[in-house]
Amino acid sequence: MSATMPVHLPAQAPAQHPQQVAASQAGPAQPKVEYSLSGGLLARLAKLKVSLSFTSYQSGFLYMLGAGPRGGAQLHQSGMPKPMGLCADGPGRLVLSAGAQLIRLENILEADQRINQLYDACFMPRTQNVTGQLDAHDVGVDADGRILFVNTRYNCLATVSERHSFEEVWRPSFISELVDEDRCHLNGLAMRDGKPAFVTAVSKSDTIDGWRDRRADGGVVIDVESGAIVCEGLSMPHSPRWHDGKLWVLNSGTGELGYVEFPDDAPKSAAKAGSKAGAKSAAKSSPKSPSRASTKSGEKPAEPSNVNTPVMGTFKPVAFCPGFLRGLTFKNGYAFVGLSRPRYKRFEGLALDQRLRNADSEPWCGVQVIDLAKGSCVDWFRIDGAIGELYDVELIEGFGCPMTVSPNSPDAATLVTFAGKPE
Repeated sequence: MSATMPVHLPAQAPAQHPQQVAASQAGPAQPKVEYSLSGGLLARLAKLKVSLSFTSYQSGFLYMLGAGPRGGAQLHQSGMPKPMGLCADGPGRLVLSAGAQLIRLENILEADQRINQLYDACFMPRTQNVTGQLDAHDVGVDADGRILFVNTRYNCLATVSERHSFEEVWRPSFISELVDEDRCHLNGLAMRDGKPAFVTAVSKSDTIDGWRDRRADGGVVIDVESGAIVCEGLSMPHSPRWHDGKLWVLNSGTGELGYVEFPDDAPKSAAKAGSKAGAKSAAKSSPKSPSRASTKSGEKPAEPSNVNTPVMGTFKPVAFCPGFLRGLTFKNGYAFVGLSRPRYKRFEGLALDQRLRNADSEPWCGVQVIDLAKGSCVDWFRIDGAIGELYDVELIEGFGCPMTVSPNSPDAATLVTFAGKPE
């Protein structure tokens, strides 16, 4: 049984030159930006059967990088409202935190279809949950298909609500109340076995903007199930990910990709056997997620009981990347890491600033591919010019040249698809 699905997209694909990245723009004009990539990146993506996606709240674009059917790099960019966290929820579905909303995008193309003889996937916005301005960072999807996101403005993990702006799921034990104050700068979320497993915060502060004075060494990784801190002394950590039995994290203020090493002989939930997929969403057959919070003012979710208390681990750096690191995903022994340049020319007060000067190097913006076995960069995509900050990085499985449609674009209104009758 198969279905036919008429697809029409008015906008035409840009002309392609085999020696450069062609940028297909679905949004407002922007200042000059230059893109470059290593000679082996497209071949590596093709071998891994993935394409590369990343977000930039600075430019307001969701980017898709792949190879056209005739070869050569193809970069598609789609205007989104402050795009931040990005999560691939299985094949053909993405979840994006975007300003005052969470957006679910679905691929509308069948396997044998291409748009403009170029794009083999087209991700259309299908659900938009309006949350208000929560400064949402990382996103994930639990075993029940529930969207989870880091509500940075209110210092908690949250989910969408049919009635309210959000529903609290969990918050750190050191945060005394649910309040509209970014106190600890909660930012990163690692999913494992269909549940939120770990989060990162810049500090343990319980006063408004308290984290800003703790950027150098106040960062922590927290076990969600127990509420215990499992790694501390980090510098602005981001993007925790559970991958291949390890808890990986970006120590952003030092420019290091690494993992948390736990003592082998101590009981801890962090070392329990887990999904080797380790991405931001996980399999559907999983233990129940942490209990949801009541929507009553400031009422905190019940603390779990009878859980193993994690021990403190140690951050073990694997690779140094010349930038402020945010955005991390894995495939076949490689880490794809997002890098950003400083907002005001220097990484003021961070070890990264001095380390770059010692290496006589300039920070740069883009994505580096790190060989985890060697700790070295084997491929890269670089952005120069007006864009200097990225937030998240994700791999699009099974598609070589995807595109997305902005929810506010004319294409979103005119591109109509439907499933035909089964043959």
